[in-house]
Order: sequence, then structure tokens, then C-alpha cells
Amino acid sequence: MRTFQIILADDEQQILHGMERGIDWEGLGFSVAGTAQNGKEALELMEEYHPDLVISDIKMPFMDGLELAKNIHENYMNTKIILFSGWDDFEYARLAISYGVSEYIMKPINYDEMRKLLTDMHEELDREYDEKINRARLEHAYAESLPLLRQQFFTRLVTEPMDVEEREQQIKSLKLDFSDFVYSVVAVKVQKGEEKDILSELSIKETLKEALEKIANVYEFGMSDKEIFILGSNKKHDIGKITRTIDETAVLIERIFGSRISCGISGNAERLKDMPVLYAQAVEALDYNLVLPEESYTYYNDIMPLQEVEDDWNTQVEMIGKSITHCSEEELKNQVEELLAWLHKGHYNLNEYQIVILEISFSFARFYKKYQITSDTEFAGSKKMAVKILSLSTGEELDHWLMNYCQLIRSVWDFSNPLFCNT
Repeated sequence: MRTFQIILADDEQQILHGMERGIDWEGLGFSVAGTAQNGKEALELMEEYHPDLVISDIKMPFMDGLELAKNIHENYMNTKIILFSGWDDFEYARLAISYGVSEYIMKPINYDEMRKLLTDMHEELDREYDEKINRARLEHAYAESLPLLRQQFFTRLVTEPMDVEEREQQIKSLKLDFSDFVYSVVAVKVQKGEEKDILSELSIKETLKEALEKIANVYEFGMSDKEIFILGSNKKHDIGKITRTIDETAVLIERIFGSRISCGISGNAERLKDMPVLYAQAVEALDYNLVLPEESYTYYNDIMPLQEVEDDWNTQVEMIGKSITHCSEEELKNQVEELLAWLHKGHYNLNEYQIVILEISFSFARFYKKYQITSDTEFAGSKKMAVKILSLSTGEELDHWLMNYCQLIRSVWDFSNPLFCNT
């Protein structure tokens, strides 16, 4: 059983002593924190103990029970009040109700009546405590789930149209501030470096967030394998500041963590309903940037139309195919690097670049069939090769794969044909 604190107030010492000594407070779930002979004394005890219940006579010197009840009602909202009086006065009862008094009873009070009254009061206080505890638990659970709830909201905000009223209500309930004049979105992918643990990845994201916060209001959240930053400002974003910030941070991240970041930057918009457009722009720009290992960002407005370079790479592939069986390792490396340089001029996004590398790889595969090269483990068929290429997530990884694939064809040819040594 909970024990609730109580203060007793009556100007008649005999009655006050009788209440304190004559009732089994502990058995009823109460503890007498103090007694007072007038309202002023009671208020002093209130300040010290903040009791759950005050039982007071109405007629007292200096400050009567009604004035005491008024003060408690205004300043101690969690304290309940029971007033008793020897005067059957309607005006007293009316004022008592207006001051939030829980019970107004007439003297004399017998023991059974007081015991029932206190039992009922204890049950009421118990219910209120339970409700407060449950609310506190809910508030604690809500606070713990706030990051997840925000992430869910951000995901909807950037991927689907939202009803204005619902959107504003969620912004308020999630304690977000979207009062900026203009917005843009940055989509980021962290490339795996020497440090591959989760804490290093979190540190990289936090490093970028701290840098961006110097030039804009920032909200950050994750989506799939990307980190999304919503930038807000009271004036149109200076793309130069954003790109310089990303460039400088990318250098710092590579120096500290040995990792690279690839970023796609959207255009600007003033309305929150345009957020899905900004997100799509940022993701598209990121797809282009993933193909460019030497660049840390791509700005959506700088994306150039796809250039036709098919003839160029077909020519390069034919040249490599004619020399792959007799050129040196260094010569082959140079030829493949020239091919990759041609490809980078095409302004492909990631998906387009994967398809190009896949087509080139199939072209090379025809060479080892032509030269009757066989290897069950390394050249296990077009399906396995396609799955591998489509699993690569950056231009740098695709470039490395193509280089290694060409070198592999050459080395298998050397192994299968010992009479044809490198010149």
C-alpha cells in the first residue's frame, strides 16, 4: 500500500491532537507530515512537505480554511483538500467547491465517517498516482521512440505527398522546426574504408552533420544504405558554400577514417510539399557521383545529358581484345585505364554505368571463348558475372572489377598457353 502525506490544520488544540492521535493513519495509508493551528502555519508546512492531502477547519485565525484552500488550489495543484466546519453555511460550501475542495463535511465527525472518507480518498489518490505513472511511462517510451518516429516522418516527407494538416500536426508533435524560407536535400553514401566498424561510420556521419550545421539548419536520417540531410535556411542556399563544406569534410574524413563519401545535392525549394522532388534530385545526383571516384559531390543542376560514347568504348574493347594475349601486365593496365577514361566522359549514373560495365565484360568474355580459355572457378558463366557486377555500388568498385577481370583473362591465358610468353 502506498503511503500518502497529510497535513492537519485546526485552531482548537484538543481537536487537532485528537485527530493526530486518535486515527490509525498508517493503517489507512497516510503519514501525518505536520500539524498547524492556522492557515499561515499550514502554508509554511505546504512549502516544506508538498503533501498529498490537507484536512483543515474553516474557522481559524490569521488565515481561515477557505483562504488556505484558495492558496493551495492556485499553487499546489496536486494536493487534495478536505474542509470541515461547525457551520452549515451554503456560501461556505459554494466557495469550497470553487476552490477545488474535494470534500466539505460538517462537525462533529465520528470515527467511522472519517475512516470511510480517508479510505475513499486513498483509493482516489492511488488511481491518480497510477495514471501519472502510466503517463510518465508513456512519455518515457515516447521520448525513447522519438528518433524512430522522426525517421518515419522524414521518410514519408521526402517520398510521398502528405496532407498539410497531418504534416503540420506531426511536425508539432515530433518537436520539429520547419520554419525556414528555403530547403535543399543532400544524399550521402559512405564508402567502406580501413575502419569498417559501426562507430566509425557513425562518426563519419556526425562529422558531416556538424560541418553542414555551420551553414544551415540540418535534419539527418537514414534511408536504406544512404544518409539524408535536409538543409534549411532563411535565404536561398549558396551552393558554393555547400559544395566547399562537403569537399573540405570529405578530405578530413578520408584523412581520419580512410573512407570516402559520395554526395548528391538537390536544387532549392521553398515549400515542404516539394520535398519529394528535392529528394529525387539528390538521389539522382548521388547515382551520378558514385561513378566518379575523384569527386565528393554532384550537384543536380550540373548533371549533363548522357553523351554517346558507345562507339568509343567498342573501339577500345576491340583493341584490348586483340592485344590481351600478348601484351604485358602494365600495357594491359594502361589500355584499360584509357577505356575507363572514355567511360567517365559519358556522365552515366550508377545504374547506367553498371549496365555499361556488364556489356563490356560480356564483350571480354567472348575473347576468352575465342581463345578457348577455360576456368570453372573464375569464368562460371554470364549469370554469376551479372550478379557480381550489379552488386557493386560505386564507380570505383566497378572500375576495379573491370581491371581485375581483364588481368584475370590475361593470367589465365598465360597459364593455359605457356608457349606464348609475355614480350
